[in-house]
Amino acid sequence: VHDRTSYFAAVPEAGLTVGYEVTDGLRLTAGYTFLYWSTVRRAADQIDLTAGGTDRPAFRDVTGDYWAQGVRLGLE
Repeated sequence: VHDRTSYFAAVPEAGLTVGYEVTDGLRLTAGYTFLYWSTVRRAADQIDLTAGGTDRPAFRDVTGDYWAQGVRLGLE
């Protein structure tokens, strides 16, 4: 099976980092990052493995959204 479908996807990312200078030689930082990816085709969602029929396993064109978050802490 060959798939020639094209999709447009957006992948925006936003982040925020703040820092606080405790002393002249010590700085603490904290940050947060958010990533969103639209129109994701995950491999496990593309194959229909249910039993029955002669056309199994069948290809399914399934898309979804993906988002990830990250937190970071730093000490300099």
